[in-house]
Formats: sequence, structure tokens, C-alpha cells
Amino acid sequence: MRNANLPVVSIIVETSNWHPKHQIQLWDTLRALEGQSYPRDRLEILVVLDIAHHSDETQIVGSYPWVHTVLAPAGLTYYELKNFGASRASGDILAMTDADCVPCPVWVEELVRSFAEAGPRPAAVQGRTRFLDRPLARAWEASWWSRSFEEEGPIDRLYTSNNVAFRREVYADHHFLPGSPLRTGLERLLTRQLVKAGFGLWLNPRMVVHHNYSPTVREISQQGLVRGYYFMTLRRTYPQGLDHVVKKLGLLAPVICSPLLLIKDIVRIFRKAPKMGIRGRELLKLPLYMSLQVPYNLVVLIGMYWAIFAPDRIPRRPL
Repeated sequence: MRNANLPVVSIIVETSNWHPKHQIQLWDTLRALEGQSYPRDRLEILVVLDIAHHSDETQIVGSYPWVHTVLAPAGLTYYELKNFGASRASGDILAMTDADCVPCPVWVEELVRSFAEAGPRPAAVQGRTRFLDRPLARAWEASWWSRSFEEEGPIDRLYTSNNVAFRREVYADHHFLPGSPLRTGLERLLTRQLVKAGFGLWLNPRMVVHHNYSPTVREISQQGLVRGYYFMTLRRTYPQGLDHVVKKLGLLAPVICSPLLLIKDIVRIFRKAPKMGIRGRELLKLPLYMSLQVPYNLVVLIGMYWAIFAPDRIPRRPL
């Protein structure tokens, strides 16, 4: 197929998660986008610089002249930065990732293929996010990227915005909720909008993006706090379906929900082990990965109570 017949893909890279301590830096993200198998002349790359990173514009433009920088005003939240970048994109498809992520070389090619082959109704294509291949990374993937290890095809909801693509005309009418300070979980609300409007969602596990990860006690503990906080906050603030039960349980909700999550995570690790790359000798680590869910779940429990007693003090996401 001639390049002129291929859709233009606008890639929106949001930078509020970019931190000097990360294993993955924005430069890694941009090098990965530079190496995409999709034709360069059908790509538009927009780096949305939050106020803390405005000073990096000169270096970005000097090193990557094919990148468009977008200086966002102060005060925009994580999801608002994505909306801000999308409003300035001109492509047929809007693809989103973050400055602490590295897309695989066929990332764009695969998302375009999914839109072409999945039919007219899918509004979004979700990819497979993985942590960097470092110690214990496989232990946490089943909980953080829970929908990532399914087969290609329709899915019931989006799970992360660091590896997703939308039809531009759909995103113009259905986008992330503005005004919310939350940095995780608004994919659930967008899913509700899209499904209500009659659209479908698609998973392509070959759209792989590797996310920053460091195997330290501090970072893993932060992951647990964040997971517990957002689990409870989303269900108390934006309830849907059985979430109303969680809200009515009040202070009992964490002690009921936390053990259920523990069981779910252990079962998910066991069932999804082959798709997570846990094979051969790696299977010997499976009991360790499963047992680590117990102390991790205690931190999740603390995060749930944090959401109840200090909802306005959002715990910091892991560096």
C-alpha cells in the first residue's frame, strides 16, 4: 500500500511522569518512536510539556527536529495534558504514551492494523503494557496491567492510557474527564462513555510498551498505596455497577475488598503465567511471585483507608 493511502497517526507523549530518576527517560521514548516501522511521513509526534518541563523544549527540538513540542499551561492534570495534546493533533488516529514508556518498533504499525481489521465500531485499541524486565517485574504485572494478557480481540474496558489509540473523530466527542486530579483510573469512565455511545474496544497484545520500573521496596510499596487509593477513590467518587455496594460498606469496604483483590491477583498470576513469559525455569519463581502478593496486599489495604480518611492527599505514583 502506498504511504499516501495510510492513515496519519498523531502520537501524544505526555511528560508529567518524566523524572530524572527513571530508568526510562523521554529520550528513550523518542528514540523508540524514531525507530518505528510505520512510515515517518505518516507520523505526527507531539510532546506535551507540562509546566515543569517547559525548559526542556530547546533540547528536544535540537535533538529531534521532527518532533512538535506543545507547551501546556500550568495546572493541567495528567489526563488533561493528554486532552490538551489531542486537541492540537491533526492525525486520523490519536496514539498515546508517556515519557516513562518505550513502545516496541511495530507499535504504530500494529495499532493501525487493528483499526483496519477490527471493523468500523472499535473506538479505541488498547496495547499490552509491560514493566521493564527487571527483578520481580512479573510479580506485579498481573495486577497493574490486568487486561494486558488476553487474546487479541474485543475487550470490556480500557485499562491504561500509556498504550492506547483512538479514532480522532471519536475522541473529539468522548475524551478523558477534565478537572479530576486523579492520575490513574479515568479509563474506566471513558470506557463507560464509549460503550454507552455504542462503540467497541479492541486489544492488540502485539502493541507492546515497556513501562518504567525499579525493583525497590520503596517503589513497590508506593505501587501498593497507589493501587489501593485509586481502587477505593474511583468506586466512591464515580461508582458504576457493584461499586455502589463498596460505597455503602463504608469503613468495612477495605477489609472486604482487599482480600478479594489478593485472591484475584494470585489466581491471575497463575492463569496468565505463560502469557506473562513465565515458562521453563522461570516457573520455579511462580510461588515467590504469588506469595509476594500477601505483604503487597497489606499496603494496598492501607491505600484503601488512605482514600477514605485523606481523599484529597493523593499518594505519589512510583518514580
